[in-house]
Amino acid sequence: MDMAAERGYEGFLELRERYWAALDEAQRERAISLGQDIYARYGDEAALPRIANEIRKERKAVTGSRTGFAGNLKIYVPGPAGSMEEIDATKFYDDRYWDPKQYQAWHDAIWMKPRVARVDIGGVEQVPAAPDKHSRIPQVAPQVDAPEPVTEDAMPKLNEGAGKR
Repeated sequence: MDMAAERGYEGFLELRERYWAALDEAQRERAISLGQDIYARYGDEAALPRIANEIRKERKAVTGSRTGFAGNLKIYVPGPAGSMEEIDATKFYDDRYWDPKQYQAWHDAIWMKPRVARVDIGGVEQVPAAPDKHSRIPQVAPQVDAPEPVTEDAMPKLNEGAGKR
C-alpha cells in the first residue's frame, strides 16, 4: 500500500495508514525491509522511465502521417462481450496517451481525487423464481482435473523481446 500511495492519491493514502496501523512492530520492520527492494524495482523512480521508453517506442509505430494527420483512419479495439468498438484515430493518438508526461498527468488527474458516486437502494421486493434451465445439452459431470487450455497465442504480443537485453 505504501507504493500504491507513492504519488499521494487520497484513497490509497488512507488505506496505507489503515494497514500500517494494523501491523505490529515486527511486521512494520519486515514491510520496510521488503519494501526497499520493491521500490527499487517498481517505484516511480524506476517505473516511469521504463513506461516513457515503451510509450515512445510504440508511438513510432503509429499509422498516419509524420505530422500526426490521421485522415479517415478508424481503429477497432476489443469491447465488452467480444464486440469491436471503433475509435477515431485522432482520439486514439491524442498526446495524453503517447507523451509520457501527459500520460502521467492524465492518470494523476483521475486518481488524485476519484469521483465518488452515490447509490440509492429502493425497498425489498419479491422476485419470481427463475424458470428451469432449458438446454439442448444434457447435464454432464465437470472435469475438474482437466488440463488448462493453451492460451499463449490468444493475444498478440505487442512488444516481442521487450525487456530483453
